[in-house]
Amino acid sequence: MPAWPIVVIYCPDQHILYDPATRILANRGGVIARIRLAQALVRLGHRVSIISHVSRAVKHKGVDYLPLANATIAQTVDILILTSSGGALSLESARELNIQARLREIWLHGITRVQGVSSLQYDYAVGVSNFICHAVENEWGVSSARLISIYNGAAVLSTKWWHTHFPRDPYSLIYASHPSKGLDAAIKVLNILREKDELCRCMFLADALGGGMDKMISAPGVIYHGTQGQQKALNIYSARIYHFIYRQSSKRSVWGPPSQ
Repeated sequence: MPAWPIVVIYCPDQHILYDPATRILANRGGVIARIRLAQALVRLGHRVSIISHVSRAVKHKGVDYLPLANATIAQTVDILILTSSGGALSLESARELNIQARLREIWLHGITRVQGVSSLQYDYAVGVSNFICHAVENEWGVSSARLISIYNGAAVLSTKWWHTHFPRDPYSLIYASHPSKGLDAAIKVLNILREKDELCRCMFLADALGGGMDKMISAPGVIYHGTQGQQKALNIYSARIYHFIYRQSSKRSVWGPPSQ
């Protein structure tokens, strides 16, 4: 029988020291994306390791989590995925890796330039949306032949809430993401709406992401909830149906139901 593919995900971000079993990760987009990808690959039969800013080596749901010190250990794998989604946004340290791989990919979570990418050898850059890939091609100068769009998926798809009827509030919109990813634009939309009806208001969640700190936002019509876990945020969302702005670095703006 052929050997199961060996996959290593390398992330040098050090703004979050995390345990893969800690539920607080619900607020960390890049971290939870890495964990879910690794777990999905394990379910497919792959042998997966994540080298990242963990306090100790641990195995969780079939995935081996290794401290960054393990990055210098020589090994040969089938697939090496390099990614940085917060903190310094840098893959400079990836040049010191002693890992040979048949396929080398860079996983891009946003359009902000990741330091060190231009000096790395890789086969493909994988963006989590077409928008990101287009921006990387136009602004970073990466050839379209080396760019692939693969959207993040959901580990468990639950459709129960799709068929739930909530009381509708036509005067509310919600911005749920880090303020740097479009809060100013959301407030401008709110201001346009408030010119026609001062009852319109914007609820704002998720400030302390990427190692940041919650800070109060003071603007007419803005209700600030601070950073919340996904389940609590969903409870806030479902308390009233509203025009919903979910802003990610992968999209200019999205109107619709909350994303998983």
